[in-house]
This record gives sequence, structure tokens and C-alpha cells, in this order.
Amino acid sequence: PEFTDRVDAFKAACPAASVISFGGCPAGRGPATAVPRAKDALADYWRLREPPGPHLPCLLVYTSGTTGRPKGAVLTQSALIWNAMASWHMHGLTAADHILTVLPLFHVGGLNIQTVPALLAGAHVTLHARFDPAATLTAIARDKPTLTVLVPATLEALRAHPDFAGHRFHRGRPARRTSPGAGP
Repeated sequence: PEFTDRVDAFKAACPAASVISFGGCPAGRGPATAVPRAKDALADYWRLREPPGPHLPCLLVYTSGTTGRPKGAVLTQSALIWNAMASWHMHGLTAADHILTVLPLFHVGGLNIQTVPALLAGAHVTLHARFDPAATLTAIARDKPTLTVLVPATLEALRAHPDFAGHRFHRGRPARRTSPGAGP
């Protein structure tokens, strides 16, 4: 119900679109129950706006780069794809890989350096809601990921964890690489 005005505005801008609601709507303002072809709905939407293109911003991510201080960076669609392709090539990702993502997806390391490239390569991706040293060590031992990207703070937290000394990292394709991020 709190989004009814937005739904009405969307329906007015995209007459070919139908909206399905999983909640209640005020009487007489309920959405339709049929979903048209997505292509038709998107065509109506983009006819009213600038068409998408590689030059348009699509993502605000946070990166510490070489300074170690987080900062926002606006990436275009082209930058996102080219970065993913470079990382895909750098890590030699294939559909046989299993990626463990423990860095946040709002950070360039969590999203752009491993997760998007892995998805483009068709690899299996395991996402953790947040970094936890014990959960990360358990996932490495149990799931045998072929890649995980860690930053200096996460590497130090793993090293300082009591289970780290007895942890056995696998060799060969499983657990074959950990990519550390930059820091001061």
C-alpha cells in the first residue's frame, strides 16, 4: 500500500506493463494480474528516457585503492564490464571455479574483482552476508573454493583466529588462489 502512488506513476509511464502485487492495495487501485512480455514493457519505459549505453553510470562502489581510505567511485556500464573481463582473465576463471565472496558487495573487491567476473565465467559463487573469520575458515575447508579475494584487514583477522594455525589450505585447483587487496 505505501508504494501505490509509485505503482500508479509507473503504470502511467509504461502502459504496456502490468504489475503483480503480493500485498494489499486500496480499493480500485489494485494492479493487474497478467504480466506482458518484458520486452514490450521495457520498450515503453526506454522510449521516455535516454537509452542505456556503455557511457552511463550504473554503479557506485567503495574502494580504498592504494591509499587505504574508502571513497566512492561511480562506474559506467563499460567500466564494469571491462573491469570484469580483466579480472576474469587475471584470475583465469572458468565455469569449473568456485568463488567464495566474503567482502561486501558495495566494495569494489567484493563485487567487481571476483563476483561479477565469476558470474560472467559461469563459475559457482558462494556469498557470505558479512565477513566472519570462523565462517570463512570453515567455508574454505568445507567448500574448497578456488578463489577468494581478501583485503589486509580480513587476512589479519584470519591469521589471528585461533583455528588458523590448525587450518589446512588445499593445493591444486581447490583453494588454488587468494587474491589480497591493497592497503596502506
